[in-house]
Amino acid sequence: MSRNFGYNYHTHTYRCGHAVGDEFEMVETAVKHKYKIFGVSDHIFLPGISQEGVRGDYECYDEYVSNLKYLKKKYQGKLELYSAFECEDYGPKFFDYYFGILARGDADYLILGQHCKLNDAQDDVELYHYKRDPIGSLHQYTDDLIRGMESGLYIYVCHPDLFHKFLHGWNEEYEKASRRIIEKAIELDLPLEVNMCVTRTEKEVDENGDRVFSYPCHEFWDIAHELGAKCILGVDAHDPRHLYNTEFSELRKFIKRHHLKPMTKLDIEGYRKKLFDRYGLTKKSN
Repeated sequence: MSRNFGYNYHTHTYRCGHAVGDEFEMVETAVKHKYKIFGVSDHIFLPGISQEGVRGDYECYDEYVSNLKYLKKKYQGKLELYSAFECEDYGPKFFDYYFGILARGDADYLILGQHCKLNDAQDDVELYHYKRDPIGSLHQYTDDLIRGMESGLYIYVCHPDLFHKFLHGWNEEYEKASRRIIEKAIELDLPLEVNMCVTRTEKEVDENGDRVFSYPCHEFWDIAHELGAKCILGVDAHDPRHLYNTEFSELRKFIKRHHLKPMTKLDIEGYRKKLFDRYGLTKKSN
């Protein structure tokens, strides 16, 4: 293990059903381990939608928001702390809900992490069907992700190469999808995240003894470097221990191998101003 990067905008809590630790434990651990910038970004709670083990129910919302407002005051001057959500983009269905979260100041930013899609009836959400329809799901993932990127709602894209966890190997279809995502990110000046989640669980090595992960995916980030995309690192912490006892050294090797130069600070005020100006509404903040 090695020292942390000093910042992290991607953190979950027990509320999502697949993590441990609450907002207090996560923030207190970040302070203890000398993070300078920290964002708590649990999976978005959706009104009328229940997905056990994927996200917390909507009833979590008020306590989560209230706790983070309290923690911001408590650690003011010790930690640059932000409240956030990781969201899937569902087009118009939840646009007003997402925008309202930002407009009320309940979150400082949203990050785009596309795990789910609207079902055919457009009345519920479900995971992509990679096993049943690999290429069709890849195309829909890519289309949904790009629609979200174009909305302006999100400050960056989480694990844009997540599809590679379910679609192993590499082929022309994967490259086309990757190029579409990366080219759109460059067009919109939107950072893509080099995500650390599976570096904690996947132990495969190649013929040279280097670690190989489903994501971050070597082929995807070769293209990102080739085209000149912006990137940022995300611990994607699901346990307070991930903030210090995690594969920082492996990610440093990955970054060096792909000649990446990650951002270390997001322009949250600039992102919010641009978003509110675009949609003609008055900016609010905590």
